[in-house]
Amino acid sequence: MRLLLAVCFVAVCFANALGGIAYAQPHGSTGAGNRSCAKYAELKRNFPEEADLAFLGWAQGYMSGINLGSLVQGSHSYRDLSQTPEQITLFLVQYCDANPSANFKDGVIQLLKSLPPVNEDSR
Repeated sequence: MRLLLAVCFVAVCFANALGGIAYAQPHGSTGAGNRSCAKYAELKRNFPEEADLAFLGWAQGYMSGINLGSLVQGSHSYRDLSQTPEQITLFLVQYCDANPSANFKDGVIQLLKSLPPVNEDSR
């Protein structure tokens, strides 16, 4: 029972620390990506597993959505998303360390731009 209470307490504290990440933004995205890199670094220090789960999941979904959006709009290419979670996290931690005032989403966009393109016509 104590373990369950401890887990619930940590979950509530983490949710409170993330407070408001699900608010809509006028630039077309919501969630963890709209938090600053400084906030990501703080949460990663204090709640590493929870931060990885929330932010990495957001990053993978955002990149997948951009890829799908490209194909839906008629593009015949997209970015290769075969990187491991560790590779993605390393890139984003390095980006955010160098750009603490940037939004986490900016790091995800830079990561996506750095990935090799895949051309549907050549598959």
